[in-house]
Amino acid sequence: MFAPLLSLVTVCCAQIAEPDDVSAATAAMSPWAAQALASDFDHVAAEGLDPAGYDLSALRTDLEDGNFAAAEHAAAALFRQAAKDISIGIIPPEERTRWRIPGPEIDNDAIDRAEERAARSLDFAGAFARLAPDHAQYRALKAALDKTPPADAERKARIKLNMERWRWMPRDLGPDYILVNAPAYELTVVRDGEIVDRRKVIVGTKALPTPQFAATVTGVAFNPTWFVPASIVAESVGALLKNDPDAAKAKGYYLGEDGNVRQKPGPANALGQMKLLMPNPYSVFLHDTPGKTAFEKDARALSHGCIRVEDAVDFARGLVKGVLDDEAVDEILASKTPTEVALEKPMPVYVVYFTAVAAADGTATFYPDIYGLDAELLPAFGADAPPPSENNQAMIDACPGAAPAAR
Repeated sequence: MFAPLLSLVTVCCAQIAEPDDVSAATAAMSPWAAQALASDFDHVAAEGLDPAGYDLSALRTDLEDGNFAAAEHAAAALFRQAAKDISIGIIPPEERTRWRIPGPEIDNDAIDRAEERAARSLDFAGAFARLAPDHAQYRALKAALDKTPPADAERKARIKLNMERWRWMPRDLGPDYILVNAPAYELTVVRDGEIVDRRKVIVGTKALPTPQFAATVTGVAFNPTWFVPASIVAESVGALLKNDPDAAKAKGYYLGEDGNVRQKPGPANALGQMKLLMPNPYSVFLHDTPGKTAFEKDARALSHGCIRVEDAVDFARGLVKGVLDDEAVDEILASKTPTEVALEKPMPVYVVYFTAVAAADGTATFYPDIYGLDAELLPAFGADAPPPSENNQAMIDACPGAAPAAR
């Protein structure tokens, strides 16, 4: 195959610069680089992409016919398409249901450099790997994909889909951040790149799903007042205030001067004893809950959309460490007075949807597709769409909705 090219390679290969000779690199593909790309293109599979999804027929025909200028052009276009897919994903943003985390922009300069280096070194597998997300979890999923038997199409597809989701994530999450993975019902706190805290969470039901988004935590509201959303007033609280005002008062509900319903701080408050200050357009927050026993359930898609945190006060103590010691936090809680405490440094929080998580050795753990989002996308990664997991759990407590900060 590619016989017309062999003599050209024999004559010219001595002129190929070393991979590190960046100064001599050019953006144009050479004929032998085009052949190397055609021969090595299957390496995109290691990044969770399907080589069959790319049309190499024109490139191979041009190489076989000796149309080297056309082959160079076809190879460059093919490389750039694969580079883009590996860098930012194959699913367009408008098809990423409920995913609202701003992802990376295409970095044409990085692709140019990768193309130049690969065209001289002929190491296209290395070029593809360097363009992929530099997240430890992406690399772990890549190892899991490599360990998965080819016959296990569904497992491989789920790993590929979650590698794709990492391509949608910001390239730099920051040294310190909070990650909430809805399908795992879990929260982790990362500091200096290491997990320092891990907790169970409760997320939205299938009917009222928690969206995937990024926000910035600026502080903690202790003893928060709950500003009850109009939808929940209409659903239940309004009738309680009207029909049984004594019971409503016992639970802390009252009408504010503006006519809106509030709930006083206290043991019955739907927000519990703390809520993170994390402004976002979805009115979704991380907070405490009086319904502690719900954390004992395995399936915890139970809320109106907000995120309830296990041992939330202890979680908050860790976030304000350096600003307040435990004794100061205890004094605030005992006062039952709404109090806002700013973090020493704002911290990003990412609410995500990863149904496959891998250890560094490639051992993968799979979580239920609680919102049916895998089912929508798995066909793009080589598997039939499985039925989404059912979520028939009753809702508990209530989401704080569009409540303003505690006052």
